[in-house]
Amino acid sequence: MGSWLLRGSLWGSCVLLAASAQAQALRQYGTHVHGRGQRDLVLDGQRLVAELRSPGADIVGFEFLPRFEEQVAAVEAAAASLRDAARILGLPAAAGCGSDDVDVRSAMMPDTGHDHDERQGDGAPVIAEHAEFRVTYRLTCASPEKVDRLAPGYFGTFERTRELRVRAVGPWGQWSGTVTRDRPRLDF
Repeated sequence: MGSWLLRGSLWGSCVLLAASAQAQALRQYGTHVHGRGQRDLVLDGQRLVAELRSPGADIVGFEFLPRFEEQVAAVEAAAASLRDAARILGLPAAAGCGSDDVDVRSAMMPDTGHDHDERQGDGAPVIAEHAEFRVTYRLTCASPEKVDRLAPGYFGTFERTRELRVRAVGPWGQWSGTVTRDRPRLDF
């Protein structure tokens, strides 16, 4: 019985170790599903902070460091579109939310840094093959009580997107749901 228990314990330890290693890899490199973005939003008083994460393929049609002028232009145009907080977030105009800061990052944009500090032999950064865009919006809302819905222009701006998973915390409590290209409006 003792050797069975020892083998079971060793097997269980190996499974836990493998699961832990896999979870660490997911945290380090992230995962995403093409067509699906993620938005997290917190409204605390007049301060609204939102983060958008979306696969590069959904935003520009590829997920690697741009190699050609057309690809560089596509990444630059996407970054400019993503900086338009009013359009991308789709907050009610009555809330009077003004953008304090927008931070757009992607491994496809070498000037914004990378998700990790790994370097190739020549000193160039290692670029993930499945790069995504991460955008952080910081806004101040004059009438935060009017932030009662989202009608994001995300779908009209980026045609490859199909859905956006949203998690929100604010005076309405905690909310989680999905908006889609067919149903882009979200009421809290």
